Amino acid sequence: MKFQSGDAFLVYPGPGGTPWDSIRGEVLKEAQQDLRMLQLCESHIGRERTLALLQEEGGEMTFTGYPRDAAFFSRLWHRVQTQLQK
Repeated sequence: MKFQSGDAFLVYPGPGGTPWDSIRGEVLKEAQQDLRMLQLCESHIGRERTLALLQEEGGEMTFTGYPRDAAFFSRLWHRVQTQLQK
């Protein structure tokens, strides 16, 4: 087996030598942006209120139980942005 599981590259060659981001790279970038957004929220309103906001939008989250709809992230971003503007 040449490559273990998963995508081994973060960029792929596109037309004319233009680099294309891998889906894994895009998802990793979004995850890091979400983490940074929540860290910023925590620095403004505190950890307890940030965790409460997460639970209000997504319910009780575990490794196997979590929001699976894309709208969750839109709602969460909107709520956090509202908190940061106060």
